[in-house]
Amino acid sequence: TYTGNALACAAAIANLETFEEEATLSTLPEKIEHLTARLATLKSHANIADIRQRGLMVGIEIAKNSTTNEAYAADLFMGDQICMAARDHGVILRNLSDVVVLMPPLTITRDEIDLMLNALETSIEARCR
Repeated sequence: TYTGNALACAAAIANLETFEEEATLSTLPEKIEHLTARLATLKSHANIADIRQRGLMVGIEIAKNSTTNEAYAADLFMGDQICMAARDHGVILRNLSDVVVLMPPLTITRDEIDLMLNALETSIEARCR
């Protein structure tokens, strides 16, 4: 484990110092608000059954039909397909089955939030036909 590892502890302390110096936490409310506004535009998408958000952490549930919550067949690995398609747009996402998980770094910028959500939306359009 990393318990008591001097190098890991030094890296963690340096991280905390950087957070303090750059006031990282004070920039979060504006980023969260921007992300929330961008996610609101996706809620009516035919293949998005649910969007769950806590700060910058987001779970986007993909469905064959968002009105009926009809799921895709498990063997289609739709969440995985969407995440792999996002890579073509310079964004690495991960999924838990058919839930696409967004968990960006706290240092993400508004432009990077837009890039991430544009890539996600384009990937959903490309895979969920």
